[in-house]
This record gives sequence, structure tokens and C-alpha cells, in this order.
Amino acid sequence: MPIRGLTRGMSATACMSKAEEVKNHHSTSLDFSQVSLKQVARLIRQLSNAVPLEEKPVNVDEGTRATLVQYQEGTIDLNKEARDEVVLAVKHEMNKKFEENVLRPGDEGYVYDKQVGGNVGVKAVVPNDVCANSALN
Repeated sequence: MPIRGLTRGMSATACMSKAEEVKNHHSTSLDFSQVSLKQVARLIRQLSNAVPLEEKPVNVDEGTRATLVQYQEGTIDLNKEARDEVVLAVKHEMNKKFEENVLRPGDEGYVYDKQVGGNVGVKAVVPNDVCANSALN
């Protein structure tokens, strides 16, 4: 039974109205006497979180493309980049790479709460001028 109109990350209100729609539309073929509307809404919420992200086209002009290449080479600081188009294009690329590499429950190699990398046991280096201006001194 298809549930039309699901979008990724639907709100609780949207899930509840979709649950009411499903219950009303399929009341003749399904017995909803043992299932509450909240349970159906919760199921719809879980289904909506599994909907793939929509690919939205990102318009990239030559200047933005050149900045993207600089970002990939590590020669530009995006925190100082003022153009929204560049930041949006980089976010789009990062999201595409994330979706390609994400492991979900049931996928081969999936580990719950896997922790990778990090600087465990590394002490932070604080410049002397910061310590001198500290309120603790």
C-alpha cells in the first residue's frame, strides 16, 4: 500500500495528518481497531526519515567553480568566503558524499555509535598571550 506525499523529515503535525488520511482512506481494507492514530503517525515519521534526499540542482558559475576547486585543494577558508552560492555549493557536495558513504542499520559494516579518529589524549596548546590576559592570573 503506497503512502503518497512523504517527504524527508516530516513534522509531527504533518505525520499525524498523513496518519488520519491513511486511516480514513484504508479503513475498509485494514482493521485499525488495535492500532492508535499515534502509532500510525510514528510509523509514518519513521518512513519519512527513510525517504532519500531530493537532489536540488545547484547553479555553479565559473567563479564558484574555481572557489570549489580551491576548497577541495585546501587553499581557501570558507569561513572567510562571503558568497552564499559557494557555501551552498560546498554543502551540496558534502551532502552528496555523505549520502554515498553513510551506513545505515542493516548495511554491511554498520556499527552502532562508531567513534573514529579524534584527538583523544592530546592537550590543547594555548598561546602565552591568552594565558596572560586570562582572568585566572
